[in-house]
Amino acid sequence: MSELAAEGDTMPFYRTGARHAADHVPDGQVREIPGAGHAAPLTHPVTLAKALTESLAVTRPPGPVS
Repeated sequence: MSELAAEGDTMPFYRTGARHAADHVPDGQVREIPGAGHAAPLTHPVTLAKALTESLAVTRPPGPVS
């Protein structure tokens, strides 16, 4: 299973932290959410949900979940 590190573009260290996290897990991904900071679930819920849904759709194996 991969990991999605979502980050905003309001502070450079968010991007650095997200990239570091994604680089250290198998199949890590980074998705930028423009204008979001540390509270993306509150300020950009639709954009974050879309990024999570797309990430899970790509990495989820076909077939029943055991």
